[in-house]
Order: sequence, then C-alpha cells, then structure tokens
Amino acid sequence: MKKNFLLIFIAIISLNIANAQTIYSSDFEVWQNNHPQGWNGINTTIDELSIGQSTDAYSGTYSLKITKQYQSNANYISSSCFNIEKNKIYELSLWTKGKGGMSVNIYFDQTKSMNIFPIKSIDNSDWTEHKIGFSTFILNDSACVELSLGFSNVLSTNGISVDKITISEVKTFETLDINNIAATIFSNGTLFNTPENYKSMFSSIEGSASLFQVPNQESSNSSSIFQGSIWLAGKDQSNNLHISAETYSEEKFFWGPVANDYENESYNEKYNRVWKIRKSEIQNHINNYNNSGYVIPQNVLDWPAEGNMTNGESQKIAPYCDVNGNGIYDPQNGDYPAIRGDEALFFVFNDDRGSDLTNVEDKLKVEVRAMAYSYQDPLNESLYNNIFISYEIVNKSQNTYTNAYFGNFTDIDLGYGMDDYIGYDTTLNLIYGYNGMPTDGPGFSAFSGVPPVQGIMLLSHTASKSLFFENSSNPTIGEPTTPSDYYNYLQGKTKTGNPITYGENGINQSNPVTNHMFTGYPETGIGWNEKTLNNLPGDRKGVISYGPFTLIPNEKICFDIAYPFAKDNSATTPEGSLTLLRQRAESIQAFYDTQNIECGFNDVSIKDIISDNNFKISLYPNPNTGTFSLQSTEFIPKSKIEIYSILGKKLYEKEITTKNQTFNLNLNSGIYLYTIKTNNQIIKNDKIIINK
Repeated sequence: MKKNFLLIFIAIISLNIANAQTIYSSDFEVWQNNHPQGWNGINTTIDELSIGQSTDAYSGTYSLKITKQYQSNANYISSSCFNIEKNKIYELSLWTKGKGGMSVNIYFDQTKSMNIFPIKSIDNSDWTEHKIGFSTFILNDSACVELSLGFSNVLSTNGISVDKITISEVKTFETLDINNIAATIFSNGTLFNTPENYKSMFSSIEGSASLFQVPNQESSNSSSIFQGSIWLAGKDQSNNLHISAETYSEEKFFWGPVANDYENESYNEKYNRVWKIRKSEIQNHINNYNNSGYVIPQNVLDWPAEGNMTNGESQKIAPYCDVNGNGIYDPQNGDYPAIRGDEALFFVFNDDRGSDLTNVEDKLKVEVRAMAYSYQDPLNESLYNNIFISYEIVNKSQNTYTNAYFGNFTDIDLGYGMDDYIGYDTTLNLIYGYNGMPTDGPGFSAFSGVPPVQGIMLLSHTASKSLFFENSSNPTIGEPTTPSDYYNYLQGKTKTGNPITYGENGINQSNPVTNHMFTGYPETGIGWNEKTLNNLPGDRKGVISYGPFTLIPNEKICFDIAYPFAKDNSATTPEGSLTLLRQRAESIQAFYDTQNIECGFNDVSIKDIISDNNFKISLYPNPNTGTFSLQSTEFIPKSKIEIYSILGKKLYEKEITTKNQTFNLNLNSGIYLYTIKTNNQIIKNDKIIINK
C-alpha cells in the first residue's frame, strides 16, 4: 500500500555522513542552575528534579541523566530553537545508556510536533548510538525547530543518560532542474520520492514529498509522479525465480556497485551519493584544464569513473572521456565526465547488498549504472517538458537468467493521487496518466485549473506488456506483495497468474487476451479506455515491461526511459492534453532515434564528441607540400589518420595524440585520400592534395 510521505522520516539503516555538514550539536558540557545550557525550549514538560548532570559521559566530562519518570506517558526536555532548511536530508545521532522508554520529537512553529523516533525501550549497560534520518522536502521555507527528548517508565535510580547529540546534513540525492521539471533521484535508485528508510511515523501534516515537480518553479508544489523504480526478474539454471522489485523502496536496491565488502569505509564514503553535472561545466573544464590558475570543480574531480578492483568493484563505473588515452581518469590532464543532455545525474546501485534471501526470493546480483538527464532548450517544448533515464544493467552473478524481464514501475499521481485514470499508446510505447475528475484535489501537490497529463515511454525497446494495479489488497489487481505477484505483473498477468484480457477492467477471462491495458483514445472517446467505461477514478500504478530475454554472467543490457509531461492551455477537459502528450512523445522518440545510442555508458564519450554539433575537425593547408596539420575542437582518444592512394592502397598511418598536430608526408605530388578514425569508426574522410 502506498504510504504518506511527509516531513519527517525514520532511518532504518545508517546514512553516509563522511562529508556531512553539522548544523546542530550538544554534548551537555556546560550547565547553568542544574540545567544543560541550550535546553530551555518552550516545549519542555519534564520536572526539573528529573534532570541531572552525570559524570558518566560518552565524550567529554558530563552527560544528561534523566531519573524519576515513572509514568507511561512521556515528558520532554526541549532544546533551544535552531534552523533547518527545506529540501534537505538530515541525520540525528545520539548516544544513550541506561534503562527506560525514550522518544525523539521535533517541534516547529512552536506547536507542531513530529515524532522522528517513536517511544523505544532503552536497555543498554554500555553507551549505544542511535541514528535517525529525516527530510524537509515539503517545508515552504527554512524553519526554526526544537529538538525534544521524551522519557517514560524510567524506573531505575540509574535512569537514562544521553550524550553527544549531532544533527548533520547528508547528501544522498540530487535534482535535475535545468528545464521545466524538477526531478529528484536518490543514490539507491529510488525515483522522485524519499526511500523506504525515511518513511513517516507521524501523519498530522498534510501533503506528500513527491519530487517530480512541474512546473519547475520555486512556489510550485505540483507533482505529477509520486514515486518510481525499476523491476528485474529472471530464472536460473534450476528454474528458481530471482527477483528484485519494489514499489515504495522496500530495500531491494542499495547504493553503490556490486563489491566484496559493503562496509568498507572508502566504499561508503564514495558511493552513497548522486553525481550532478552540467554540460557547461564540462566544456569549461575542457577549455581551461591546462590554464594556469584554473581550479578543477569538485564534481569533475569526484566523478566515479573507476571502481576499486581490490574490493571486487567493476573497473569502470561512470563514463568519461580519456583524453590522453592512458586508461586512467585523470581530470588534471584533461579527462572529463561523459554525459548525455545539458544536465545529468549519475547514480550506481545494486541488489546484492543486505541480508541474503533464499529460494524464490533470491536476488539477481546485478549492478545498475544509471544516468538521468535533461535538456535546457525552452524552444523545444518536447525536450523542455521531459527527462530521460538510461539504465545499464550488468549481471554480476554466475547465473544465466532466462525468462528475464525488465520493468518500469511508476505511481502516476497527478497532484492529488486518488482521482486518476491510466492508459497506454501501443504505437509510442507510452503509458500515461490523466485525471478522472474535471478538477484535481484536494491535496498539498494538487494542480490548479484543468489538470495536465504525464507519460512514461520505453524508448530503446518495444514494450512487451503494460498494465496497472490498484492501491488496494485486491487479490487480482491489487498491490504486489510476493515475488510471484511482481513476476506475474511483469509478464502481463494478474496476481493470480491469469492473462490480462481486452475490455472492461482487463481481468474478465471470457474476453480475448491482450498485452496492454486501456489502449484507446479517451480524448476522442474511441477504443478501450477508462473514461468511456466511466470507471471510478483512483490511485493508479503503472507497469511497463520488456521480456523475456536471457542474461548471461557479466553480460549487460540497457534500457532508456523518457518521462514526457503535457499541459495544453487550450484544453477544457482532463484528457484534453493527451493529444499534445502524444505529439511530444513522438518527437522525443524521433530525437532519441537520431542519437544512435548503444548499450553501455562507457561507450558514450567518443560518440558524444562526434555527434556534438560544435565538434569540428579540419586539415590545413590543403593543398600542401606534404606538411599539414589536423585541428579539432576536442581530442578523440585512440584516433588515427590514414592516407590512401586514389586506387585505395594505404600509404601512411599515424596516431593522433593532440587536438592540434602536424604531420609530414614523403609522397609525390598528387591527389590522395585521407581517413580519420577511432576504434574502426570513421570520423571524417576527404581528399588531400600534395603540390611540391
């Protein structure tokens, strides 16, 4: 079932805080009038006689000691007010010792309380650390908050001691925001919403933290997608099902590449993040890396180009252009990240980390290298209202997976999520959501006016299946809970294993079998669609899948997804923007097809250089006496020039090592042919005239 993602979230696993910025700390070293300095917040309810100073400290000289709290209801000691910012993730760390009940709240606007750590029985004879994560994605602005520690059932005279409290900002996400969509992605592959380990334990604040916001404006809370993720499944040689699929980040995927040691300190410091970079930053680095006084940007230096092979990591992780061709990412010598689009997020995650599962719940042991990217050009409305995500999936196990499937799960919530319809366009590989009511809402992220439409396209493959399931426990088309549920949906079946059928709600087995649900045109009333059926609008979750396919050990397969959005200002009905969405989807597919994208990010750098409209390579002077130069706007690694006679006989070959290089030919006067190539790919060929 979909959860309500709100302001504060509990962290089940520790975050990476190696480079975190501390925004609040308290070590209880300074006391005034038998009271710890900085702990006089207005939400303090605990009796002063229960507050004590203890010399049994985790660090320093003193700690806070609470005694004489005999009742089951908690009383609180609150800090002074301190600031937190919106759109952040924070981690609170505190150390406890003793026995009794304890909880942690955060107050803002003086009276609004958010329980980030529910009442928990503390029973520690030694100092024990607790880590709590929370996010602030739906705050309208920065807020001054109080931290409140609650205590109950403290029966022992030894009480509960607390020490060394810190709150630090952690960076486990980034946001694409260069065009009309602001889309936030997390390091474990969770799309457009906070991962499961931040689920809310408090529900008095209305609104969700949906992070696919459109239009991309400071004042906008409107979001067209609640959350998304990928699904992967396959069967091994013994016909055992291996599956890694989740709806709301049930910890099937973890940040970082497949490795031997996931607790390695350098691994944790490096990979629990998303890398964000813009094309303009890369171009500036290319132009200036060898200039005196130039400082390489941190996001170029930190680019995760290579893995630690001694820890079992892949040799290459993120794509880059190896300018000097030495096989090492060294940006100080001109190397740079290779990206798609005008802005890109790179993230790598796996399904191998975590507790091992058995039998049909075995994971696949795959490594997923992903890049989300977007384009800035506001004159191209199709690209300006769209983001792309590319997935490179590598089988790092020893299993050969057959009957394998890739799926894209998306909870399309057009603002308010309980009044939507869903449909599919077979000609565009496009699953889409539109409002089932004339107006959207209520809700924190509801759209005003005539609601828009949102699509998801599979660009690189023809989708095999598409369907939706309900936000319910319906045994046929409700939320998936078992591996077989997920696998059945990937295969275009109901949870019970029956095929999807054409007509009605798609589950009447008396009707013909179909691969896709609701393939009609609601904007014209033609064909099978929810609008014509007058279905009850609700919370629709879409799945688009490709398969079956086979994936052998160390083999990779790639999938490219687009997320077009449309709001036709002339539309008068919720489905009225679908015509514009289909037009944009067609344009996006045509654009994608011209890119000639191949599977594998590590193949992207040369292709991007050559296909860049600004890339030029010239040979001059021509004619010449046998001495000439080649000049290019960017260096092409592993490239060479070949000279041929007019009859096609190769006469000369030499490696190209710089952007501006001079060559000397000992050839007679005449007309010759030259070819510039890299990895057998021809970049340019033309005539060269020698006139001595």
